[in-house]
Amino acid sequence: MAGILGVPVVMANKCGRWRTPMPWLPFWKQDSSFPGLSSIIDSDGTVKAQLRDEEAIIVGDVTLDPSLKIHEPPQCCGRWAWEGHWLRNSLRLIEAYGKLSYSLSSERKKRARRISSAVYSIEKNEE
Repeated sequence: MAGILGVPVVMANKCGRWRTPMPWLPFWKQDSSFPGLSSIIDSDGTVKAQLRDEEAIIVGDVTLDPSLKIHEPPQCCGRWAWEGHWLRNSLRLIEAYGKLSYSLSSERKKRARRISSAVYSIEKNEE
């Protein structure tokens, strides 16, 4: 994106193992990991700093030069930033399944109410 837009980009990403129950499949747990790869990229596309799959802090100097900025909007491919393999559209099914599961989850709603009522109580006590 830095090369396409001509501006510095900072990308932070979760890293490490995660395990979570699958919606509507209580005995199956998703066991995977996030790749990390948090990065600082300069406006010319040069990688200034990048992590692998570790948790850490990175710092890098970037160039803020208006002459490097691209003023034409990039050509997008539908909902994607660039053209990819046609199978990528299968992700829409996974997203729809997750959205439906999320919206129908009584456990999620219970937790959200519990958290919001606790925050409301704290704010009320601070007044």
